[in-house]
Amino acid sequence: MKVYFKYSLVFLIILLLVGSTLMAFAGEKKEVKTILFYSHRLSEQPYGDILRNELERYMILHPDIKIETATTSYTETPTKLATMVLGGASPDVVYCGRYQGIFRHEGLLMNLEPFIKEYGSEKYKSMFPDVAAGTVSDSEGEWYAIPTEIQFWTLNINADRVKEAGIEIPKDRRWNWDEFLEVANKLNNPEKGKYAYVNYGYGSDGQALVVGQWMLANGGTYWGIDPECTGVNLLTKANIEAVKNYISLGMNGYQPPGYIERGGGDHYRLLGSVAAMGITHPGGVANAIASSGGKISGFIPLLTPGNDTLKLSMFIEAWGIGAGAKNPELGWDLINWLNKEENEIERLEVQGTLPAMKSAMDKVKAEMPEMKFWIDLVDYSETSGYEYLPGSEEIKKDANDALTRMYQGEKVETVLQDLEEKIKEIMKR
Repeated sequence: MKVYFKYSLVFLIILLLVGSTLMAFAGEKKEVKTILFYSHRLSEQPYGDILRNELERYMILHPDIKIETATTSYTETPTKLATMVLGGASPDVVYCGRYQGIFRHEGLLMNLEPFIKEYGSEKYKSMFPDVAAGTVSDSEGEWYAIPTEIQFWTLNINADRVKEAGIEIPKDRRWNWDEFLEVANKLNNPEKGKYAYVNYGYGSDGQALVVGQWMLANGGTYWGIDPECTGVNLLTKANIEAVKNYISLGMNGYQPPGYIERGGGDHYRLLGSVAAMGITHPGGVANAIASSGGKISGFIPLLTPGNDTLKLSMFIEAWGIGAGAKNPELGWDLINWLNKEENEIERLEVQGTLPAMKSAMDKVKAEMPEMKFWIDLVDYSETSGYEYLPGSEEIKKDANDALTRMYQGEKVETVLQDLEEKIKEIMKR
């Protein structure tokens, strides 16, 4: 009996000690740290919803983390980020879009090399295709952003309209200019409100982006800028021919009336309703199908009409950390979680944006055969030229002004010569 009492007393003491310890822990409030997440994509549908869902899941996995979000429109992204950084409210994660080159030049992004070094330096960088890596680094090869999604510009044609018109798609998915024009004539019926072609774009910058794709397809370079972004030569035969062909689409009634003046802002809606084909990216295809209200079953991606040169314009969406961010380490951890294969593929399924991680690409090819064509284009892509130059916004504006002059009837060669001189001056600064 004494032995039993002795052990009962010991057990009671242990129980009291454990209980008091647990109560002490329960009384302690674990410090909650905040991540400020900034992205214009939060305002987009359906992409914004899936992004918010991912951030909610991250907070469930990390109860000591709170994610606050800040959003804006795409066009106001650079201005608002500059205001936040200068005002001491720099975000811990920035969804850069195509602006990472501009942000880097303006000192708005943190150099990520210290973080990358902890993750194995070159081993970490090798997880992304070289062409993607080149868009997020400076002239010394140091990274200021982490690729998250890839967008390729191809010609996309309404699968239903193709079937109706009895058009045969070539196995290599290539058309030269004459073949493209033959198809355009079959699909163009302005009297019934049906048109052959529309540009990509929100606002007039869509024109500049798409003409760059035409130049690449015809064997030229993106707005005449060499791949190293050190020089420009717009006045090559390939570039001139590409621009003339492109301008003819608007001049000869292949695009909806007034479309040129609007600069392509209704691209998705028009591609999902009155136009049979247009140059866009996988995300643009997803938006066009959604905007059709179920009337379009799908699009067939092809290579832009030109010569036998296989080149594609692409841009990289990327994550960055704002200069002077309060919790950059937490931002870095969130970036890499968002870049997990399952999360990249989840965003692909919602929006059509391709993953930037090689391992995720391999999974997509294996699990989603319809996306294989897009993934295989990685080796043939080139970055969108001026998007990564300090004066990119100015170049884009000059390019759009040049296109307007051509639509008004000015000689293509003359306008391109003027534009070349302007771009050269900008690149010297």
